[in-house]
This record gives sequence, C-alpha cells and structure tokens, in this order.
Amino acid sequence: MLEKGNFINNRYEIISRVGAGGMSDVYKAKDHKLNRNVAIKVLKKEFSKDKNFVSKFRVEAQSAASLIHPNIVNVYDVGEDEGLYYIVMELIEGITLKSYIEKKTLSDEEKDEIVMRCAECMKYLHNKGVIHRDFHPGNILLGRSGKWMVTDFGLAKDVFGKYSHQTTTTQAVGRAWFTDPTQLFALKDGNFRTDMFSLAKTIDYIMDGNMSGTPHKYSSVVYKATAPNSDSRYENINEMYEDLVAIRGRL
Repeated sequence: MLEKGNFINNRYEIISRVGAGGMSDVYKAKDHKLNRNVAIKVLKKEFSKDKNFVSKFRVEAQSAASLIHPNIVNVYDVGEDEGLYYIVMELIEGITLKSYIEKKTLSDEEKDEIVMRCAECMKYLHNKGVIHRDFHPGNILLGRSGKWMVTDFGLAKDVFGKYSHQTTTTQAVGRAWFTDPTQLFALKDGNFRTDMFSLAKTIDYIMDGNMSGTPHKYSSVVYKATAPNSDSRYENINEMYEDLVAIRGRL
C-alpha cells in the first residue's frame, strides 16, 4: 500500500487512499506536471506478479482509455513504474447514487433523468463493444458539477478487441442483487445481456429507492431485461433504450 507523499513515475504524489477493490487500491494524488488532483487506481502488489491479473488490469486500462462520454469518468494516463501498474483518472469527489438515494427522496422527474443517464451510458459502452460487468448504484457518482458519472471498470471486457480477458473468480463479481444469476454461477459468461440485467436492477433501485422490486413505470422493461430465460430478453441495448425513451415520454 502506498503512503502519503509517495511518488509514482516521479510525477504523481499520493495524497490519500480513497478506496479499494478486489484487485486494486484507489488514491487521490497530485499531478505535478499539470498541477491538478487526480485519482489513481493501482494494482495491488500481490497481483502485480501474476501475468493473468496484470493482463486483466491492462484490459481495464485500454477499455477505459478508449471511452469519451460526458457521463463516464475520463482516463488520463496508464503506465508502469518499477512493477507498479496504474491508471490515472479524473478525480470525482462526490456521492454515490446509492448514498444519494438513501439520503434523499427523489422527484419523479429526477428519477427519469437518472434512469436515462444510466441507459445512455450503457448504450454508449455496448455500441463501443465494452461490457462494464459491475454496473450498480455504488459505481455511479454525482460530481460537484452536478453530472452523474459512471466509473470503476474493474470488470470491464472489450469483446471486440484482441486483448479480451474473461473473469472467472468470484472475487470479481459485482454486487449480488444487481448481478445476473447466470453471471454469478458461470462467471465467464458475462455478456451484453448480463450487463442489461444490471442496468434493469439499477433502474428498479432508482425508482423504488430500495431493492424491493416494487412495480413502477419502467417495470415492463425491467421484467424483459431480467427474464430467467435469457433468450426472452432484449437482443441489444438499443432496443432496451428505445423502450425506456418511449415510456418516459408517456403522460
């Protein structure tokens, strides 16, 4: 674990540790070259000597660095410093969607807005060939600018790229309630439909304010995206997005 004052690549000075995942730690740091604060995700030392974990970390970096969207956290730099693998990202100092919903009663208009921002992000990702694989309210942040930002591509898989890597460890599974059971019990099978399952469950959480699954205006979309038989689900995110737009526009 890095300490306050440590430097990465003689450029990024560690300020504090702000989070951790199964494979990596996240730090707030000062970029002395551009004089700005950033977030740095660093692969934990116990994984840095394992080629499979290093490969997965690089896949995450490549997937995230290729994404340019107003509601997706920007990646500024990726690299290695004496066996330390890192990703430098835009620092979003805000509250998670989960915490926001727990602390505030959302209006119908605000619920609709957040649902559409989430759907637009996934639509962008899938059309770029990227599966997030850990989509849930804890990975959606409200920044100081007032924009909702999707972050943490620790499980992301670029299914169109030659660097595709499949996750097969339970340590890497997203939050259980938001994760398709087929992904929990057959982790290597995470795909576009399992991602849409997570989006649907996130919509449930936004609309109900909890994990009760109480019916709401978008329930028909949720039911189709989470059908037990995956063949009965949406073929792609564009179909799901169109249904969400149509329902939002109804009186």
